[in-house]
Order: sequence, then C-alpha cells, then structure tokens
Amino acid sequence: MPRGEIDEAWIEEAVRRYRRIESLQAEFDRAVATVEVTVRSPDGLVEVVVTADGRITDVRFLGPLHNRAPRDVAGSVRAAVAAAADAAQWAREKLHNETFTAYRPLTGRDMDSLRDLAARLDEASATLSALSRALAATDPAQAAFGTDAPGRPGEIGRALHRQWMAATGDRAREAHAAATGLAATADALRQAANRYADTDSVAARRAVGEG
Repeated sequence: MPRGEIDEAWIEEAVRRYRRIESLQAEFDRAVATVEVTVRSPDGLVEVVVTADGRITDVRFLGPLHNRAPRDVAGSVRAAVAAAADAAQWAREKLHNETFTAYRPLTGRDMDSLRDLAARLDEASATLSALSRALAATDPAQAAFGTDAPGRPGEIGRALHRQWMAATGDRAREAHAAATGLAATADALRQAANRYADTDSVAARRAVGEG
C-alpha cells in the first residue's frame, strides 16, 4: 500500500476477521465447557467423566470395593484421573482444530500494516490540528477591510470582516473535529491490532491447555 493511501477494503477485511475470531473464540469456550469425555482406569474399576476444559463432572466405581485394598483403589483413582487429563487435552485440541480449521490468523506483517495506518492517521490528525489553530489565529486587522471608512464603504468593510471571521471560525472548527475523529480512529486501530493479536494468542494457548 503506497504511503499516504488508505486501503479501506483492507481495513474492512481486518475488522471482519477480528469479529470472526471473537465469535470463534466464544464458540470454542462454550464447547470446551460442555463437551464431555468418559475414561476408565486400566483395571476398569473407576470411570471418570471430564469436560474438555479439564473439569471432572463425575466419578463412578464400576465394581465392588470391599475385596480391594485401599492402596489399589487409590491407584485406580489416580490412573483414571490421569487418563481424564489426557482425554481433556485431546478433546481441547480436537475442538480447537474443528473450530479454527478455516481461520488464518493475521500475520505480524498484517499487524504492522494496521499500526502503520494508525500512525499515518495520527500524522493527518496533527496536520489538521495545526490547520485549525492557524485558522483560529488568522484575524486580519479590521482596517484591511476598510471598516473605518465613513459611510457605506465602512459598512461593507465591517460586513466583510464579520463574514471572514465566521467563515474561518467554521473552517477551524471543522478541521478540529476532523482531527479529533482521525485521532480516535487511529487509537481504535491500534487497540484492534493489539486485541486481535491477544485473541489469536489466547486461542493458540487454549489449544494446548495453557489458558
């Protein structure tokens, strides 16, 4: 993108993709909290139900305990819980792949382009702010309009001076409003880039159970 040009289509695509990943992240969060996996200890004594986010929702003993040593029962429970952790990890990865299979994250270059655009908007905002101040400071002496001339020429001069002040005041306010809007847009773009990158990072960590 040549410097000084704003690729509106690129911005719209970045915003659309950001909203999409937020939606996918919410879908993934709901799935890992509700999808359940059932595992058993190697000896078949203990059955554990676990959600994809690692929350154990049920533990069942599938055989009699009175003829088993406490140490053996504890070992069966530990084995089932360990299997549940592995199953939750597997379920998270499977859900992540299914949820984000068609999603391609924006690259670091994409993020740099978004931040570069924000910087250029800041420059444009600064230029407009300077223009606003210059216009507000522009106040030719009334004598330049002939306001002190007697009779009709003086009336015309004073009317012209009022029109000049009104026009420059309006342009100064418009420039100030535009500068404020550009600065706000630049800030929103930077925040969007940061939040987009953070969301991508969270999604990646969730896939391996770190978040």
